[in-house]
Amino acid sequence: MAPDIGLGNWFRQRALRTPERRALRFEGRDWTQADMQLEIEDCAERLAALGVEKGNRVAFLGLNQPMFFFVMFGCARIGAIFVPLNFRLTGPELAFMIQDCAVRALIVDAQLRARQSVVAEDGPCRRGRSALDAGAGARGRTRSRPRR
Repeated sequence: MAPDIGLGNWFRQRALRTPERRALRFEGRDWTQADMQLEIEDCAERLAALGVEKGNRVAFLGLNQPMFFFVMFGCARIGAIFVPLNFRLTGPELAFMIQDCAVRALIVDAQLRARQSVVAEDGPCRRGRSALDAGAGARGRTRSRPRR
């Protein structure tokens, strides 16, 4: 059997090798490899709870932030297809892309939620905002002190 060298397992292997190594720094907050892996696994579980399965598409509409990575790697963990959307697109352009690729879940940054109205209620998309908040992290955790 061939080893699993896909994106879904790559970060997990990094976290196992060097769990305390810093993986990401954003706006004064640090995530170690282990911290990020927890966020990725949590995100994958929440996506699965929304009904996302292998081969389904998950769209992400947001500004630059850690949740982009959590959703991207979380999708890879469950075999879903990550669809990053450009926040500079207009409502009709976003609506076309979302409908054209038949996303199963749409994760939207809090700052861009007004644009989420481009998704029809009766479409194939299950809105992910209730299960995933594109604010800080999938777990919504905050650190009392930032890691250096």
